[in-house]
Order: sequence, then structure tokens, then C-alpha cells
Amino acid sequence: MPQAPAPDPFNPTNLRLSQSFVETAGVKKLLTTVRVGKPSPLIVTFSNNAAGSAVAIKELEHRIRWKRALHGGQEIYPLTKLTDAPWKTGFGMRRRPDFPILGWRQFIDGQLRIVEPLSLEAELGDSVPF
Repeated sequence: MPQAPAPDPFNPTNLRLSQSFVETAGVKKLLTTVRVGKPSPLIVTFSNNAAGSAVAIKELEHRIRWKRALHGGQEIYPLTKLTDAPWKTGFGMRRRPDFPILGWRQFIDGQLRIVEPLSLEAELGDSVPF
């Protein structure tokens, strides 16, 4: 019994897909949204190699460690502002960077939430009757 000739792989009509190929493939459409625009100025990276900057970063790290310890080791993050502070050096008073903490945030279920400040009783671990 003679076999039918193989289809020509270079013929464009043999490469066409029917418009129902999505239903026959067993896959679902995936809609993805990608935001395009200017980045928010709220998240900034600070880079500096001056000695005053190292002091500012160490102080910020110290405050973060203490705050996390007071909150039972939770992963909380500071909301800071870049300012400057006086700094005594061998050459007299200078200005160095400073990061005052404006508030604390925590990721809960994929959302950024405000961390409420601890009461004095919770912070000290002791109730003091007045």
C-alpha cells in the first residue's frame, strides 16, 4: 500500500494554527500588569564613604536592632529622612549625615503596614502603678 507524501515543512499553509488552539492546548491566558513610570522617591539608597556617614549608618543599625528586639524579633523597617547633624572632629565641628526615624513599617501578608509604638509598660516589661 503506497503511503501519502509527507507535508512540505516550508509551505506556510501547513504552519497555520486554527483559532481554537488555546482551548485545545489546555492552558489558560495569563494577564500580567507591569507598571511603567518614574520610580518613587520614597525608596532611596544612600552611598557615601565618609567617616561621618559610617557613624550615621552604625547609629541607624543600632536603633533598628533595639526596635526589633523590643518587638520580639519581628522584621520591622524604619522610615527615615536624610538630614545632617553636628559632629565633633579633630578639625572642629563639622556636619555629618543623620537618619532620624519618622516611623516603623512591617510587611504583613504582602502589604506594608504601620507598626504601632509600644506602650511604656510593654517597652519596659513592667507595670508601674502611679
